[in-house]
Amino acid sequence: MRDRLAVGRVLGGGRLRLARNADPVSRFTIRRILPVMTLTPFATSRNTAGRCLAEVVLGTIQAPTGSYVDRSRVKRSSQESYDPQREGELWQAAERFTAAWLPGVVRRPTTTSKTGSTPD
Repeated sequence: MRDRLAVGRVLGGGRLRLARNADPVSRFTIRRILPVMTLTPFATSRNTAGRCLAEVVLGTIQAPTGSYVDRSRVKRSSQESYDPQREGELWQAAERFTAAWLPGVVRRPTTTSKTGSTPD
């Protein structure tokens, strides 16, 4: 049971480093309850998850660029993911968060006052 992926977490080697500072109830849940979830349709084992990922990368699962793949099935993602305005907002946020680490990029503030006006 130690090599399981449960609810988006990979449990490996018998120790989950993400839980090292968690309270005792959370550690028990992560170590004992979440691995059992791989026996349900809600989670997938680490081996199965790796196989599915490899199939997508190798092209065994035919998925057009930008597709949403749930385990080994290509599915339509949520309606929100097709909203161009949300896509633009996400892109702008990513640029803001990464600009400080990109060489040669001058970071310009998006607002100049508490009223929210933008610079000219």
